[in-house]
Amino acid sequence: MIKALKTIDKNTSLSEVDTPTIEDGQMITQPLFVGVCGTDLQIIRRQRPDPATILGHEGIARILESKSSKKGMQPGENVVFNPVDPTDQNQILGHNIPGLLQERYLVTEHAIDQDLVVPFPKAIDPMLGALVEPLGTVVYGHSLVSKAVNQSSIAIVGAGAIGIMNALYAKAQGYKQVLLINASRDHLDWCIQRGIIEEENTFIDSDNLADEILAATQGAGVDAVYMCTSRPNALAALSQALHYIKANGCIDLVGGIKDGDKIEDLPSVEDLNAVRRANFCGIPSDGYIETTTTAEGKQINLTGHRGTSLKHFEGVIENLRSHGDTFSKVISHIVSLEACAGLFNELAEGQVKEFNGSPYIKAVVDLSLTGHSIRNV
Repeated sequence: MIKALKTIDKNTSLSEVDTPTIEDGQMITQPLFVGVCGTDLQIIRRQRPDPATILGHEGIARILESKSSKKGMQPGENVVFNPVDPTDQNQILGHNIPGLLQERYLVTEHAIDQDLVVPFPKAIDPMLGALVEPLGTVVYGHSLVSKAVNQSSIAIVGAGAIGIMNALYAKAQGYKQVLLINASRDHLDWCIQRGIIEEENTFIDSDNLADEILAATQGAGVDAVYMCTSRPNALAALSQALHYIKANGCIDLVGGIKDGDKIEDLPSVEDLNAVRRANFCGIPSDGYIETTTTAEGKQINLTGHRGTSLKHFEGVIENLRSHGDTFSKVISHIVSLEACAGLFNELAEGQVKEFNGSPYIKAVVDLSLTGHSIRNV
């Protein structure tokens, strides 16, 4: 038997499950570090119907036993996980199939063949492996938007972990102006203290937001907007973004959108999530971007994405070689598997602004830790 973190009906506990056994073409891995994602929070709170009871789709593991002949898939090697299956984007690690928050994880032959496990260099701090999947989403989004506009000035809506990672990536790429917007001040202040963003480039979401963004850009507006908001705030934030984005600018629907969502400000877009899901796992290779017109007559580009590809993961790994210390700034807590149960149960009750007496942004589970261990980063 092995230990696993099981979440059932908003309750998470450390449980014992059967130790996996291996067949031809498969691997048994030992998860090392697993990130806690915003979609994990939604599953924990039952805001999403995903059936998996063992969560965790952002992670790195060491191969313990392998019956695969594929390069880089041998015992002792480290691998990171690409959670969305390109053959069926509704099959997602930690959402529809058991995730990584367990002491052993069986990798199927199908996952290996579809590049859903990717070799991770031992020269890079393995804890950073927990950031590869969300950073892959960031790289995917920026590559799509770059097909539509030259990104000199951007706005990121939402200062949760994925919004912060978008800001860190934009900074690493040398964008001229990066503006970060959030519904409350606490996350923005945390980012300022960590040197992630300058105070003058932070904004509170309010009725005056569009005017403030236009003033910060000398009336021009921004080239691109990255919508990194939660579902309850997503549509209102999108409507507001239409007022401060430049004509022919591009909006990336990173998250917060569900099937059938639409807004009156974009009358010709019948389903925003259909636009978002038009790009998945790098398919189509040239990227889908929809050009549309707002109710006020402004032409804009709209895109979105789900999942990531091997190409995106390879881009992230190269970024981590050069900017690993920069991207690690998003991590606020390192917790053991046992302590993660307590964190999940707090998250199930609602928003957690602090954990262990420190602002909560993003936790990474270190499966080598024993007992109830929490470290504020």
